Amino acid sequence: MELAKNQEHTVTIEGYGEGGMGVARIDGRVVFVHGALRGEKCRVLILKTLKSVAFAKVLEVLEPSSERITPDCPYFPRCGGCTYRHIRYEEELRLKKQRVQDNLSRIGGSDVTVEEILGAQDTLRYRNKAQYPVGCENGKLKIGFYSRRSHRIVDCRACRLAPPEFERILGITAEWIEKYNISVYDEISKSGAIRHIYLRKAFATGEIMLCLVSAQENLPNTDALLDALKSEENIKSVLININSDDTNAVLGGRCICLFGDGCITDILCGVKVRISPLSFYQVNRAQAERLYKKAAEYAGAEKIKLLLDLYCGAGTIGLSMADKAEELIGIETVAPAVEDAKKNGAAVKVPMEVEATRNSSTAPTVSIELPKGAGETKVEIPVSNVTPGTVAVLVHPDGTEKILKDSIPTEDGIQLTVDGSATVKIIDNSKGFIDTQDHWAKDAIDFVSARGLVNGMSATIYAPNNSTTRAQLWTILARQNDANLNGGNTWYESAQNWAKAKGVSDGANPNAAINRAQMVTMLWRAMGQPAPATAATFTDVSADSYYAGAVSWAVENGVATGVGGGRFDPTATCTRAQIAAFLARSMK
Repeated sequence: MELAKNQEHTVTIEGYGEGGMGVARIDGRVVFVHGALRGEKCRVLILKTLKSVAFAKVLEVLEPSSERITPDCPYFPRCGGCTYRHIRYEEELRLKKQRVQDNLSRIGGSDVTVEEILGAQDTLRYRNKAQYPVGCENGKLKIGFYSRRSHRIVDCRACRLAPPEFERILGITAEWIEKYNISVYDEISKSGAIRHIYLRKAFATGEIMLCLVSAQENLPNTDALLDALKSEENIKSVLININSDDTNAVLGGRCICLFGDGCITDILCGVKVRISPLSFYQVNRAQAERLYKKAAEYAGAEKIKLLLDLYCGAGTIGLSMADKAEELIGIETVAPAVEDAKKNGAAVKVPMEVEATRNSSTAPTVSIELPKGAGETKVEIPVSNVTPGTVAVLVHPDGTEKILKDSIPTEDGIQLTVDGSATVKIIDNSKGFIDTQDHWAKDAIDFVSARGLVNGMSATIYAPNNSTTRAQLWTILARQNDANLNGGNTWYESAQNWAKAKGVSDGANPNAAINRAQMVTMLWRAMGQPAPATAATFTDVSADSYYAGAVSWAVENGVATGVGGGRFDPTATCTRAQIAAFLARSMK
């Protein structure tokens, strides 16, 4: 029987095809059925026939699948925003997995087996972005979503996937449009102003952006809109995006900021993310974090030299894995996204300035409150009197304290990484050694001694020009890496065992003085032996020497320099001042 439009047939759905349509066969010919589920028996109407396939819609479900549910949205399926609201979520995941598997095997010719999908924990209210087309029909304002495969607007302001704040903001904006008779764009006459209402929310911080997409640059009475929006305290930016082109693209290339700084800030995988209207950002933040962490897991634990983030957008993927690489390069063509990427990864700044004191009992205490699930996050605390010896001290719930060795002084304060919320004190822990006051390595000595990595010979003497033994260096590096140094028959035995276990040293000759080659080599090994991009070119560092890679790495990263004349002088004794300098540079 030849299939033709408007014919009715009874079919059994065998599986799923493109876009989640059910797949049936009539006399061996494939028929894609809108809204049908696998295993169902349906009466269908043929809508369209092509040479090899046909398309149909369900007239009646004769034998429903156990996976079919009553849609929880009154706008489904008229609204084109959702496809699967009539299917249990578990079946939706199976459908999507099959789609990927079919594309790989049938189209790509691959024998890769697709693993199970990591489903979302929250399937409602998860979207951090929504673009609502605006129109006018029979004199009535419409704001919502396009019906599938059309530009007919279904008035829908209460989307179950969007945050509840979006509905309230749409209501305020709609009242402003109607009260002040703001013109709405008409696609047929190419006239009018407002085309879309574009909303974004940063779930970690709660910040919201409102962007009016307009064909006209000058909108009247925007002050009244801003005044009406004051009831929504989380709105941090309001903008107009100019799009006067005859195009299906939602956004134009230029924005005018009416309120705020034109962006909002979220935290993703512990990285502060600056989001502007034109920058790409995953719409499901929770799933994006799971995705990026899984990608990092597959990338492996070994630190690499260079990480490339292609089509990087605001840089979120690369920045989430930046701790795995010595250098991260993002490549992007959208200029606003590039600017966002440059600013992303910066520390979250605490909105208060403190003054460090030398006494822990009088030191300022800072409570860092981060959103739930923020994970490890870089934070900067402004400090009015910051010095290389300024440290952050973590205050545990039981009142005990611990110096955060990786708290790094900056130009304006001190930067540290916290895992969730934390309470810290800011202390000037400089030792004030009398023999380093005018020394070239004073700042480095203050930095490492304040963090308890290198001790003085006494409370007032550091002895910067003295040599350091191998046992002392094992201990310094073990302290830097938070090794347990308790126990042992000698003061250095635990550090010696740690150095041997980590491949930092063979543990021999504990009392021998360290030379420059040994210092950079042990430091390099303690940091995971990151591969240098280029080889060292010193005349006294041969390519086959055990320390060639370490010297190359140290010079490339500003940890160490040559001594002049094209020489590194690897066998020269490494002084306590040089050790402090090498260590401080590697940590910064």
